[in-house]
Amino acid sequence: MAGEREAWENQVLADVFARAGALGGSIGGGVGAGGGGFFGGRRGGARGGRWGANRLKDNICELELTLPVGAEAALGKVNEVLSQEGKPLQVPYETHGVPTVAALVGSMWQNPTVVTVQIPDSDERESELKVRAVAKRSPIIRHTGEKVAERIREALAQK
Repeated sequence: MAGEREAWENQVLADVFARAGALGGSIGGGVGAGGGGFFGGRRGGARGGRWGANRLKDNICELELTLPVGAEAALGKVNEVLSQEGKPLQVPYETHGVPTVAALVGSMWQNPTVVTVQIPDSDERESELKVRAVAKRSPIIRHTGEKVAERIREALAQK
């Protein structure tokens, strides 16, 4: 499962970088060479964005949190917080029955981060949550994964 999860997280982030590269390439190509340059620059920019994303190291942060509610209420809180913070994502890998919610937090210009929250252990009185945030580490180290994971954990604790 870990290998599938990491591959999926990297794919999501590479897609975001490719969209950013495509936008930049289309603008640059369109200015220099008109319509043909727009489409050629878009394709080249997308390839360059994906290539760059695949060469950046991951910034991963995993945190835990215990909520004083059952699994169903915890799942509702997680869905609410992640939908407010970012764009919900469908988890394509096998979670072996563990409730898992994911979202893309940030945008192509603001250090995109894939966040997954799992609820592996719960009873009717409390739920254990695992928050995982993965971002690409830029040349200027911003600790985006840690910051986003902390923000999500704080938002879940306050709900």
